Amino acid sequence: MAQAKTKRGEERLYFTLGGSRKIYLGTPKHPKRQNLRQALAYLNGKIGEYEKKYDALEQMLVPDEETETFRSKFKLIVFDLDGVLYDKPWCDVSSERSAVSSWDLLFKELEIYPMHEKLKQRFEEGGFKSYMEWTEAACHALQMAGLDRNTFQRVIEQRPLMPGAEHVLRVLQKSDAKIAVVTGSFEELAIRLRKSVVPLEYGAHCAFVFDDKGALKSWKLQKTDYDDKGRFVASLGRKLGIAKEYRAYVGDDVNDIPAFQEVGLSIAFNADKPKVRLAADVVIESRNLKSILPHLQDYADAAELDELQSKLVGRRTQTADALAHTR
Repeated sequence: MAQAKTKRGEERLYFTLGGSRKIYLGTPKHPKRQNLRQALAYLNGKIGEYEKKYDALEQMLVPDEETETFRSKFKLIVFDLDGVLYDKPWCDVSSERSAVSSWDLLFKELEIYPMHEKLKQRFEEGGFKSYMEWTEAACHALQMAGLDRNTFQRVIEQRPLMPGAEHVLRVLQKSDAKIAVVTGSFEELAIRLRKSVVPLEYGAHCAFVFDDKGALKSWKLQKTDYDDKGRFVASLGRKLGIAKEYRAYVGDDVNDIPAFQEVGLSIAFNADKPKVRLAADVVIESRNLKSILPHLQDYADAAELDELQSKLVGRRTQTADALAHTR
Protein backbone atom coordinates (compact mmCIF):
# COMPACT_ATOMS: atom_id res chain seq x y z
CA MET A 1 0.00 0.00 0.00
CA ALA A 2 1.43 3.35 -1.07
CA GLN A 3 1.07 6.65 0.76
CA ALA A 4 1.20 10.26 -0.33
CA LYS A 5 0.47 13.58 1.34
CA THR A 6 -1.46 16.61 0.18
CA LYS A 7 -0.16 20.15 0.50
CA ARG A 8 -2.06 20.36 3.79
CA GLY A 9 -0.19 17.32 5.09
CA GLU A 10 -3.19 14.97 4.90
CA GLU A 11 -2.25 11.36 4.22
CA ARG A 12 -3.64 9.75 1.06
CA LEU A 13 -3.66 5.98 0.67
CA TYR A 14 -3.30 3.96 -2.53
CA PHE A 15 -3.45 0.24 -3.18
CA THR A 16 -1.26 -1.20 -5.95
CA LEU A 17 -2.95 -3.85 -8.08
CA GLY A 18 0.12 -4.68 -10.11
CA GLY A 19 2.42 -2.78 -12.37
CA SER A 20 1.53 0.90 -12.28
CA ARG A 21 -2.19 0.43 -11.64
CA LYS A 22 -3.38 1.86 -8.32
CA ILE A 23 -6.65 2.31 -6.49
CA TYR A 24 -7.20 5.46 -4.44
CA LEU A 25 -8.41 4.41 -0.98
CA GLY A 26 -9.05 7.87 0.39
CA THR A 27 -7.65 9.10 3.68
CA PRO A 28 -7.66 7.42 7.12
CA LYS A 29 -10.47 9.74 8.24
CA HIS A 30 -12.40 9.62 4.97
CA PRO A 31 -11.91 6.21 3.31
CA LYS A 32 -13.40 5.39 -0.09
CA ARG A 33 -15.46 2.38 0.94
CA GLN A 34 -16.21 1.10 -2.56
CA ASN A 35 -12.53 1.26 -3.49
CA LEU A 36 -11.61 -0.53 -0.27
CA ARG A 37 -14.00 -3.34 -1.18
CA GLN A 38 -12.38 -3.55 -4.62
CA ALA A 39 -8.93 -3.85 -3.04
CA LEU A 40 -10.17 -6.54 -0.63
CA ALA A 41 -11.77 -8.49 -3.49
CA TYR A 42 -8.44 -8.38 -5.34
CA LEU A 43 -6.59 -9.68 -2.26
CA ASN A 44 -9.16 -12.43 -1.71
CA GLY A 45 -8.52 -13.63 -5.25
CA LYS A 46 -4.78 -13.69 -4.64
CA ILE A 47 -5.26 -15.51 -1.33
CA GLY A 48 -7.32 -18.14 -3.17
CA GLU A 49 -4.55 -18.63 -5.73
CA TYR A 50 -1.91 -19.08 -3.04
CA GLU A 51 -4.11 -21.45 -1.05
CA LYS A 52 -4.47 -23.72 -4.11
CA LYS A 53 -0.69 -23.75 -4.54
CA TYR A 54 -0.28 -24.41 -0.81
CA ASP A 55 -2.69 -27.36 -1.00
CA ALA A 56 -0.86 -28.84 -3.98
CA LEU A 57 2.54 -28.63 -2.26
CA GLU A 58 1.18 -29.94 1.04
CA GLN A 59 -0.44 -32.86 -0.78
CA MET A 60 3.00 -33.82 -2.11
CA LEU A 61 4.36 -33.70 1.45
CA VAL A 62 1.46 -35.60 3.06
CA PRO A 63 -0.25 -37.82 0.46
CA ASP A 64 -3.78 -39.09 1.07
CA GLU A 65 -2.66 -42.66 1.76
CA GLU A 66 -0.89 -41.51 4.93
CA THR A 67 -4.20 -40.37 6.35
CA GLU A 68 -5.37 -43.99 6.36
CA THR A 69 -3.28 -44.47 9.52
CA PHE A 70 -4.69 -41.42 11.31
CA ARG A 71 -5.49 -42.19 14.95
CA SER A 72 -6.53 -39.99 17.82
CA LYS A 73 -7.77 -40.49 21.35
CA PHE A 74 -10.57 -38.00 20.65
CA LYS A 75 -13.80 -39.79 19.82
CA LEU A 76 -16.01 -36.70 19.46
CA ILE A 77 -14.77 -33.70 17.46
CA VAL A 78 -17.07 -30.70 17.23
CA PHE A 79 -16.66 -27.79 14.82
CA ASP A 80 -18.04 -24.29 14.57
CA LEU A 81 -19.26 -23.47 11.05
CA ASP A 82 -18.62 -19.84 10.03
CA GLY A 83 -14.88 -19.20 10.12
CA VAL A 84 -13.94 -22.86 10.65
CA LEU A 85 -15.61 -25.23 8.18
CA TYR A 86 -16.90 -22.38 6.02
CA ASP A 87 -14.61 -19.48 5.20
CA LYS A 88 -15.56 -16.36 7.13
CA PRO A 89 -16.86 -13.49 4.93
CA TRP A 90 -14.45 -11.06 6.60
CA CYS A 91 -12.78 -10.49 9.96
CA ASP A 92 -13.82 -8.06 12.67
CA VAL A 93 -11.60 -7.84 15.74
CA SER A 94 -13.39 -4.83 17.23
CA SER A 95 -16.25 -6.73 18.88
CA GLU A 96 -15.77 -8.76 22.05
CA ARG A 97 -19.36 -10.05 22.03
CA SER A 98 -20.30 -10.91 18.46
CA ALA A 99 -18.85 -12.65 15.41
CA VAL A 100 -19.06 -12.19 11.65
CA SER A 101 -21.18 -14.93 10.06
CA SER A 102 -23.59 -15.82 7.27
CA TRP A 103 -26.12 -13.50 8.92
CA ASP A 104 -23.93 -10.59 7.77
CA LEU A 105 -23.99 -11.87 4.19
CA LEU A 106 -27.79 -12.09 4.08
CA PHE A 107 -28.19 -8.50 5.26
CA LYS A 108 -25.56 -7.36 2.76
CA GLU A 109 -27.25 -9.30 -0.06
CA LEU A 110 -30.54 -7.50 0.68
CA GLU A 111 -28.70 -4.16 0.89
CA ILE A 112 -29.84 -3.50 4.45
CA TYR A 113 -26.52 -4.01 6.20
CA PRO A 114 -26.82 -0.79 8.28
CA MET A 115 -29.85 -2.41 9.93
CA HIS A 116 -27.72 -5.43 10.86
CA GLU A 117 -25.05 -3.16 12.34
CA LYS A 118 -27.69 -1.39 14.45
CA LEU A 119 -29.06 -4.70 15.77
CA LYS A 120 -25.57 -5.97 16.51
CA GLN A 121 -24.66 -2.77 18.36
CA ARG A 122 -27.86 -2.99 20.39
CA PHE A 123 -26.94 -6.57 21.39
CA GLU A 124 -23.40 -5.58 22.34
CA GLU A 125 -24.72 -2.73 24.49
CA GLY A 126 -27.14 -5.05 26.31
CA GLY A 127 -30.26 -3.78 24.54
CA PHE A 128 -31.48 -7.35 24.00
CA LYS A 129 -32.09 -9.75 26.89
CA SER A 130 -30.40 -12.60 25.00
CA TYR A 131 -28.95 -13.59 21.65
CA MET A 132 -32.29 -15.33 20.98
CA GLU A 133 -34.08 -11.98 21.20
CA TRP A 134 -31.41 -10.44 18.95
CA THR A 135 -31.78 -13.02 16.18
CA GLU A 136 -35.57 -12.92 16.47
CA ALA A 137 -35.34 -9.21 15.61
CA ALA A 138 -32.91 -10.02 12.80
CA CYS A 139 -35.35 -12.52 11.29
CA HIS A 140 -38.15 -9.94 11.35
CA ALA A 141 -35.85 -7.45 9.59
CA LEU A 142 -35.01 -9.98 6.87
CA GLN A 143 -38.69 -10.77 6.40
CA MET A 144 -39.57 -7.08 6.11
CA ALA A 145 -36.77 -6.66 3.54
CA GLY A 146 -38.29 -9.38 1.36
CA LEU A 147 -35.92 -12.32 1.83
CA ASP A 148 -37.02 -15.15 -0.46
CA ARG A 149 -36.05 -18.79 -0.86
CA ASN A 150 -33.92 -18.26 -3.98
CA THR A 151 -31.84 -15.51 -2.40
CA PHE A 152 -31.31 -17.52 0.76
CA GLN A 153 -30.31 -20.67 -1.15
CA ARG A 154 -27.91 -18.68 -3.32
CA VAL A 155 -26.13 -17.23 -0.29
CA ILE A 156 -25.90 -20.68 1.35
CA GLU A 157 -24.62 -22.42 -1.79
CA GLN A 158 -22.03 -19.72 -2.45
CA ARG A 159 -20.46 -20.04 0.98
CA PRO A 160 -16.96 -21.44 0.28
CA LEU A 161 -15.57 -24.23 2.42
CA MET A 162 -12.44 -23.43 4.36
CA PRO A 163 -9.31 -24.77 2.61
CA GLY A 164 -8.74 -28.34 3.79
CA ALA A 165 -12.18 -28.66 5.42
CA GLU A 166 -13.47 -31.48 3.23
CA HIS A 167 -10.17 -33.37 3.59
CA VAL A 168 -10.25 -33.09 7.40
CA LEU A 169 -13.84 -34.29 7.69
CA ARG A 170 -13.16 -37.33 5.51
CA VAL A 171 -10.00 -38.22 7.47
CA LEU A 172 -11.88 -38.02 10.76
CA GLN A 173 -14.71 -40.12 9.32
CA LYS A 174 -12.23 -42.87 8.43
CA SER A 175 -10.83 -42.75 11.98
CA ASP A 176 -14.29 -43.62 13.36
CA ALA A 177 -14.48 -40.39 15.33
CA LYS A 178 -17.94 -38.90 15.81
CA ILE A 179 -18.17 -35.56 13.97
CA ALA A 180 -20.54 -32.74 14.92
CA VAL A 181 -21.07 -29.07 14.19
CA VAL A 182 -22.74 -26.42 16.30
CA THR A 183 -23.54 -22.98 14.98
CA GLY A 184 -25.32 -19.75 15.72
CA SER A 185 -25.98 -19.58 11.99
CA PHE A 186 -28.28 -21.48 9.65
CA GLU A 187 -29.37 -25.11 9.62
CA GLU A 188 -29.00 -25.24 5.82
CA LEU A 189 -25.22 -24.83 6.16
CA ALA A 190 -24.99 -27.93 8.35
CA ILE A 191 -27.34 -29.92 6.09
CA ARG A 192 -25.20 -28.99 3.07
CA LEU A 193 -22.15 -30.54 4.75
CA ARG A 194 -24.03 -33.65 5.82
CA LYS A 195 -25.37 -34.23 2.29
CA SER A 196 -22.22 -33.47 0.30
CA VAL A 197 -19.28 -34.35 2.57
CA VAL A 198 -19.81 -36.67 5.56
CA PRO A 199 -22.60 -37.76 7.93
CA LEU A 200 -22.54 -35.64 11.07
CA GLU A 201 -24.52 -34.53 14.10
CA TYR A 202 -25.46 -30.87 14.22
CA GLY A 203 -27.00 -28.16 16.30
CA ALA A 204 -28.06 -25.09 14.31
CA HIS A 205 -29.62 -21.90 15.55
CA CYS A 206 -31.93 -20.84 12.72
CA ALA A 207 -34.14 -22.68 10.21
CA PHE A 208 -36.23 -20.60 7.79
CA VAL A 209 -39.66 -21.64 6.48
CA PHE A 210 -40.75 -20.24 3.10
CA ASP A 211 -44.29 -20.17 1.71
CA ASP A 212 -45.49 -21.54 -1.65
CA LYS A 213 -44.41 -18.35 -3.42
CA GLY A 214 -40.93 -18.51 -1.92
CA ALA A 215 -41.34 -15.65 0.57
CA LEU A 216 -40.01 -15.96 4.11
CA LYS A 217 -42.98 -17.10 6.19
CA SER A 218 -41.56 -18.01 9.59
CA TRP A 219 -38.49 -19.35 11.38
CA LYS A 220 -37.45 -21.73 14.11
CA LEU A 221 -34.72 -20.70 16.54
CA GLN A 222 -32.78 -23.22 18.64
CA LYS A 223 -30.46 -22.44 21.56
CA THR A 224 -27.09 -23.31 20.01
CA ASP A 225 -24.93 -20.21 20.46
CA TYR A 226 -22.73 -18.69 23.20
CA ASP A 227 -23.26 -20.61 26.49
CA ASP A 228 -25.60 -22.98 24.66
CA LYS A 229 -22.73 -24.11 22.44
CA GLY A 230 -21.09 -25.46 25.56
CA ARG A 231 -24.33 -27.13 26.65
CA PHE A 232 -24.72 -28.72 23.21
CA VAL A 233 -21.21 -30.23 23.33
CA ALA A 234 -21.68 -31.53 26.88
CA SER A 235 -25.12 -32.98 26.09
CA LEU A 236 -23.94 -34.67 22.90
CA GLY A 237 -20.94 -36.10 24.72
CA ARG A 238 -23.20 -37.63 27.39
CA LYS A 239 -25.61 -38.94 24.74
CA LEU A 240 -22.77 -40.71 22.90
CA GLY A 241 -21.10 -41.86 26.13
CA ILE A 242 -17.90 -39.92 25.37
CA ALA A 243 -16.19 -38.39 28.40
CA LYS A 244 -14.95 -34.80 28.36
CA GLU A 245 -11.28 -35.80 28.01
CA TYR A 246 -12.07 -37.60 24.74
CA ARG A 247 -13.83 -34.62 23.14
CA ALA A 248 -12.24 -31.86 21.03
CA TYR A 249 -13.66 -28.57 19.78
CA VAL A 250 -12.52 -26.27 16.96
CA GLY A 251 -13.74 -22.66 16.99
CA ASP A 252 -12.66 -19.19 15.97
CA ASP A 253 -14.61 -16.54 17.87
CA VAL A 254 -15.92 -15.37 21.24
CA ASN A 255 -19.15 -17.38 21.05
CA ASP A 256 -17.05 -20.59 20.91
CA ILE A 257 -15.34 -20.05 24.28
CA PRO A 258 -18.09 -21.77 26.36
CA ALA A 259 -17.64 -24.90 24.20
CA PHE A 260 -13.88 -24.83 24.94
CA GLN A 261 -14.75 -25.59 28.56
CA GLU A 262 -16.54 -28.85 27.70
CA VAL A 263 -13.73 -30.69 25.92
CA GLY A 264 -10.33 -32.21 26.56
CA LEU A 265 -8.74 -30.24 23.71
CA SER A 266 -9.86 -26.81 22.50
CA ILE A 267 -8.43 -25.46 19.25
CA ALA A 268 -8.61 -21.80 18.21
CA PHE A 269 -8.44 -21.93 14.42
CA ASN A 270 -7.75 -18.77 12.43
CA ALA A 271 -8.83 -16.74 15.48
CA ASP A 272 -8.01 -13.03 15.48
CA LYS A 273 -9.32 -12.01 18.90
CA PRO A 274 -6.86 -12.29 21.83
CA LYS A 275 -9.65 -13.43 24.17
CA VAL A 276 -10.30 -16.50 22.01
CA ARG A 277 -6.63 -17.36 21.57
CA LEU A 278 -6.02 -17.17 25.32
CA ALA A 279 -8.98 -19.44 26.08
CA ALA A 280 -7.82 -22.28 23.77
CA ASP A 281 -5.36 -25.11 24.43
CA VAL A 282 -3.96 -24.85 20.89
CA VAL A 283 -3.82 -21.85 18.52
CA ILE A 284 -3.62 -22.51 14.77
CA GLU A 285 -2.31 -19.62 12.66
CA SER A 286 -2.84 -21.30 9.27
CA ARG A 287 -6.04 -20.80 7.28
CA ASN A 288 -5.85 -24.41 6.09
CA LEU A 289 -7.92 -26.67 8.31
CA LYS A 290 -5.52 -29.58 7.68
CA SER A 291 -3.26 -27.90 10.22
CA ILE A 292 -5.43 -29.18 13.07
CA LEU A 293 -4.80 -32.87 12.27
CA PRO A 294 -1.31 -33.17 13.84
CA HIS A 295 -2.66 -31.68 17.08
CA LEU A 296 -5.49 -34.21 17.21
CA GLN A 297 -3.14 -37.07 16.35
CA ASP A 298 -0.37 -36.07 18.76
CA TYR A 299 -2.64 -36.80 21.71
CA ALA A 300 -2.35 -40.58 21.67
CA ASP A 301 -4.15 -42.63 24.30
CA ALA A 302 -1.89 -43.50 27.24
CA ALA A 303 -2.67 -47.22 27.02
CA GLU A 304 -1.81 -47.22 23.32
CA LEU A 305 1.46 -45.45 24.05
CA ASP A 306 2.38 -48.05 26.68
CA GLU A 307 1.60 -50.85 24.23
CA LEU A 308 3.71 -49.25 21.50
CA GLN A 309 6.55 -48.65 23.93
CA SER A 310 6.49 -52.31 25.01
CA LYS A 311 6.64 -53.44 21.38
CA LEU A 312 9.61 -51.14 20.71
CA VAL A 313 11.47 -52.42 23.78
CA GLY A 314 10.77 -56.00 22.68
CA ARG A 315 12.13 -55.34 19.20
CA ARG A 316 15.28 -53.74 20.60
CA THR A 317 15.85 -56.74 22.88
CA GLN A 318 15.42 -59.16 19.98
CA THR A 319 17.82 -57.14 17.85
CA ALA A 320 20.42 -57.03 20.64
CA ASP A 321 20.16 -60.82 21.14
CA ALA A 322 20.54 -61.44 17.43
CA LEU A 323 23.64 -59.26 17.28
CA ALA A 324 25.11 -61.05 20.31
CA HIS A 325 24.72 -64.48 18.63
CA THR A 326 26.52 -63.25 15.48
CA ARG A 327 29.65 -62.21 17.34
